Amino acid sequence: MPNTTEIVRDHYQSGTASADPVGDVMLSLDRSRAVSRAIDLAPLDQFHAGGAAATIELADLLAPAKGARLLDAGAGLGGPARLIAERFGVHVTGIDLTPSYVDLANRLASRTDLADQVTYQVGDLLDMPFHGASFDGAYTQHVVMNIKDRSRLYTEIRRVLKPGAAFAFHDVIASGTGEHPIYPTPWADSQMSSFLLDEGETTAVLLGANLRLEIWEDVTKSSIEAIGAVIASKPVGPSLASVMGPRFPLMAQNYARNLREGRLRVVMGRARAF
Repeated sequence: MPNTTEIVRDHYQSGTASADPVGDVMLSLDRSRAVSRAIDLAPLDQFHAGGAAATIELADLLAPAKGARLLDAGAGLGGPARLIAERFGVHVTGIDLTPSYVDLANRLASRTDLADQVTYQVGDLLDMPFHGASFDGAYTQHVVMNIKDRSRLYTEIRRVLKPGAAFAFHDVIASGTGEHPIYPTPWADSQMSSFLLDEGETTAVLLGANLRLEIWEDVTKSSIEAIGAVIASKPVGPSLASVMGPRFPLMAQNYARNLREGRLRVVMGRARAF
């Protein structure tokens, strides 16, 4: 039986029937010739509710100084890292479990002339290949739902942060009502790879990892609206469906339904290393 890591990796890699999804995306971009800045890739690489606007809001919580070194824990296709690097003049290191996503993220960094400001590598968030106190800030964006050992995750993030550095998050949590989510969702085909904590559990684990909560905002309502816009959109060029395949519309619909019915919540906030 596959372990959780294999299930998660397969979920993100098996969405398309293409033998070379990365090559297909790059070919489509070559044909469109419309990409020159990070924001141009938003329909493809902003893999979370709220898109580019939510990424900017998340980065504003970090308020990074120019030249700061940030960690994107669970970088996916690398969109948030590129957008933040371009907008704030920082360097972002992204780490992700899925090799094909890291490959595409690096290619898109070159495509947007950001290869000097962003770096992506394959790795495990529970055992990151970085020295302690390496980063001036860190963030997760729609990532933690796939990680069962949340205490170890936050402890590892704290380890690589400098003392006093900020950790921002934009993630999905359990509502606390006891209602189970409807699957598949964009992050999981079933509860076998979906590990959701509620508000109290999340804040307790953060504090236990020496990350003191400063800001906690429920952004469920705006997330429902944003997901609805994605479902209704007809993007020109590569989009999330290009990498998630024909199952993506159902995943997005279930995500929105889970939020509307109070099964899940979306939160954004900031904690600080102490």
